[in-house]
Amino acid sequence: MTSISGDEINSLDVLLQQLAMTIRRQIANIASAYDLTVAQYLALMTIYRSDSYCTMSELADNTMQISATMTGIINRLENRGWVKRELDPSDRRVWRVNLTPDGKHQLEQLEAERRKLTEQVLCQFTTQEQQTLHALVDKYLAITIK
Repeated sequence: MTSISGDEINSLDVLLQQLAMTIRRQIANIASAYDLTVAQYLALMTIYRSDSYCTMSELADNTMQISATMTGIINRLENRGWVKRELDPSDRRVWRVNLTPDGKHQLEQLEAERRKLTEQVLCQFTTQEQQTLHALVDKYLAITIK
């Protein structure tokens, strides 16, 4: 393990926070064009990445929301026709949330815009820098997400 100074830790911490805030701001700007909040976007992405459905508990955990807040988020998305809820046939106490075809379509359009922004930034990096960035972020996440 490499030794790191307090100043270097503080500097990297500030950079990571700025990166997180920049990405969140980009998502907020794109999502707002679809009349979505960041929390709604995160819920939709969580469902999309699940390849089928998510339970309300999974959504709350993965998006760092409390259950009552998640219920409101899903209510609004359901009213727009982007998600649908159904009771789990094996446990009638559990609600499963799926994307509707319209929700999936809208999310894919939003994601195309978000990826375009990422591409605009990454194309300013050399191939080697892109690979290094990918490897370092992957390693950071592997260490911090357990």
